[in-house]
Amino acid sequence: EANGKYRYNFNSHGIDCMMVRMVYFVHDVSNEQGAFCVVPGTHKGNVACPYGNDPDVEPGVVGLEVKAGDAVFFTESLRHGGLTNRSDQVRKTLHVGYGPHFMMSQNIATMDELPYITDETKGRLTADQFALFRPYPENDA
Repeated sequence: EANGKYRYNFNSHGIDCMMVRMVYFVHDVSNEQGAFCVVPGTHKGNVACPYGNDPDVEPGVVGLEVKAGDAVFFTESLRHGGLTNRSDQVRKTLHVGYGPHFMMSQNIATMDELPYITDETKGRLTADQFALFRPYPENDA
């Protein structure tokens, strides 16, 4: 484990991760524009924590060229990242993390920040929409 803040643990049984992620692509992204990339099969392997590697030179990296509106679901134990953007186009994505309710952080990378919603945003949400931001299920309160 490179940093105690991360919910990613390497042990004798392999990679232990509590998160499933989704990346939604706002517009088309090619490899030249810094596509989302993965190393296929790494979610099954018993390999050391991969922090600090450069996806542009790591063996086995596959760039996933996508169209606007595409989404990729993956487990956090899959080696993933973004290729270097070698174009002038800004790439925009929406990242959503799914995990146990006790992982209530808004920061899906470090899991150490409480959810933050501005009063302006709260004012635009219905009660049902706002309930989706609760850190714990209603029956656990």
